[in-house]
Amino acid sequence: MRRPLSKLLYYYITASNTHLETKTIDRIVAIAFDWLIAPAQVATLNFALRILNHYRNHKPWIKEELIHIVKQQLPNASAGYHAAAREILKEY
Repeated sequence: MRRPLSKLLYYYITASNTHLETKTIDRIVAIAFDWLIAPAQVATLNFALRILNHYRNHKPWIKEELIHIVKQQLPNASAGYHAAAREILKEY
């Protein structure tokens, strides 16, 4: 259930006409971090990474935590996660 929800959420927030309140963005960020921490399929993790990368400038701690979690999970991750993580890490 998380995989289609993460995909829909990612495409919703990246839509050019989407303007969300700060409280809603905070909830989305919290959900994405939950998806990264809990065991999930690669597609869910990839979309969670992209969601957090999209909101990396929303709060200063998001970028730091995102980089920390990606570097921590990278050695044991699948090839799909490696590809998404490389995209995220090369921007920093």
